[in-house]
Amino acid sequence: MIIVTVELKSAIDGRTTKLGEMIIANDGTGTNTKGNYDAFVYRKPKFFNWKRLTDNTTRTSRVENYSRQSRVIWDLVGLALKNMGYGK
Repeated sequence: MIIVTVELKSAIDGRTTKLGEMIIANDGTGTNTKGNYDAFVYRKPKFFNWKRLTDNTTRTSRVENYSRQSRVIWDLVGLALKNMGYGK
């Protein structure tokens, strides 16, 4: 499971505020070279709940046949976000 957290670090007082969180989970149906993933973006202020993966989600997506050995993690994050409708 990959956890992507977006935080704001204040230059004024040094406080850190979590702005967003995304989970990307391998569904186990791929091969050694190609992976299939489900992705979830979570609502503030609760964000991700380990006991209930799909609770509190704002958007979900799927990435299939991802070349996990030849591509960097940011490609997977970008594809998951694009499939959710972000960045259009």
